[in-house]
Amino acid sequence: MAKKGEHERRRGPDSPSKEPLTKGRSVFLLSLGCPKNRVDSELLLGCLAKEGYSVTERPEDADLLLVNTCAFIEPAKEESIEAILKLARIKDSNGDGKLIVTGCLAQRYGSQLEEELPEVDHFLGTNSFTDIGRIVRFEEGPHEGTRPLPRLILSDPKASHVEGYPRIRSTAGGSAYLRISEGCDRSCSYCVIPSIRGPQRSRTIESLVEEARALVEDGVVELNLIAQDLSAYGRDIPSKPHLADLLRELGGVEGLHWIRMLYAYPSPMPDAFFDVWARNEKVLPYLDIPLQHASDSMLRLMRRGSSIDQVRRDLAKMRKIIGAEKGGLTLRTTFLVGHPKETSDDFDRLIDFVEEMRFENVGVFVYSDEEGTAAFDMPEKVPSSLAEERRARLMETQQRISAEHQAKMIGRRLDVLVEGVSEESDLVIQGRHAGQAPEIDGVVYLEGQTPRPGSIVEVEITDSHAYDLIGMVPEEFPQADDA
Repeated sequence: MAKKGEHERRRGPDSPSKEPLTKGRSVFLLSLGCPKNRVDSELLLGCLAKEGYSVTERPEDADLLLVNTCAFIEPAKEESIEAILKLARIKDSNGDGKLIVTGCLAQRYGSQLEEELPEVDHFLGTNSFTDIGRIVRFEEGPHEGTRPLPRLILSDPKASHVEGYPRIRSTAGGSAYLRISEGCDRSCSYCVIPSIRGPQRSRTIESLVEEARALVEDGVVELNLIAQDLSAYGRDIPSKPHLADLLRELGGVEGLHWIRMLYAYPSPMPDAFFDVWARNEKVLPYLDIPLQHASDSMLRLMRRGSSIDQVRRDLAKMRKIIGAEKGGLTLRTTFLVGHPKETSDDFDRLIDFVEEMRFENVGVFVYSDEEGTAAFDMPEKVPSSLAEERRARLMETQQRISAEHQAKMIGRRLDVLVEGVSEESDLVIQGRHAGQAPEIDGVVYLEGQTPRPGSIVEVEITDSHAYDLIGMVPEEFPQADDA
């Protein structure tokens, strides 16, 4: 089984959950990077569906090759470049068709890519998905008297979120991402996201509830709230709505069963937030709260704006309130190792902290030296080999803790959202319980009956691994063919 939690960047499926109504030319889309990129990809597919494009899973069969790139860290940039070059070779072998590159890599390095990759027909920035329609219309002609479109179309990093565009969901099993804001106002020393995605722009509660209802009508039962910083939601809106207000309204969406919070900056939250979280049964006892380190000196260098003692108090409050009301709390976090000036003592404090807190889910990044960040100009860089050793040691520690958490699940009966056929084998059906977020945490492999994807069924856990569980579906549950 593939190990989960070692790295946050996972590639999602490239085909949507349903075919567009209008058949026409075909597009192959490769979506790289984070869930926020995934939403952009779904919007791209929606815009192309309006132009008569259907989706193919084989790039060799596509009239349009499209890759949505990531540029968060060096490995992500390398993966994006490799994907572009691979699709360029396929385009050349086909003899026709177009190749379009979009996303963070294009936004960050557009001018350089335009010069170095002549095989790419167009480069689009992070929010330029709205231009995809006029690009394909121009390329297919006729367009007498019309000026050729530029190869590079960058996004305004301060532009408001574009509402009302179609979206073709690419997530499986009744689950979807709901992006509640774009950009970020933080100034973490290692992060390039604000320079790529711009400052925070929150969406209104009304628009989010409207989209949530549309997703539920499309078969969604789980919404995963995403943003660069959930904790800051609404601060940039004149009426100053809070995440608690959004949770309250989403909780009233009929047909929605699970609401999960992903990527909440470790900031003190008001009592109203805990009240809504604890009392609304749809809001899962799960929080992704990236802490990045446990040494105060490193937190200062990283510009995280909090002390480790404050973090301890906040996590203890969450576990006390939510754990008591909902029978437990699953905490997921991420850590960054190898940041400039990280000493062996700093890292030992991090190891001790992970042992102490016993997080259910942990991801670990190795520092990437990114130009334009404050850390890029810092002295005392940690050798990459040492940083990799620290990552491996931290993940080994967490793997043991995770295995102990998983073993305690044996014999319990858990509600599981059925996703469908496993990524590991066509012979296995998988799902997730409330403590497992899509794509980044473990899964539950299902035995017994075969429930319909998108259904929620109570499962008895019969075995466990370091990150995954095995569960038995009761015989009385309707099989997929009967559901």
